[in-house]
Amino acid sequence: ENAGLDATEILSRIICSTIKTIFQWELMWIQILNYLILSKRWYLII
Repeated sequence: ENAGLDATEILSRIICSTIKTIFQWELMWIQILNYLILSKRWYLII
């Protein structure tokens, strides 16, 4: 039972950290897009 619980705990931690990482990247991209829109520098990318 202990081994099963450990594996479940490890798996849940990996999933949680992955979700947090994705969420942080998403927030970063939102901030970048907001900056580009507000500063009207979007034409530099195109």
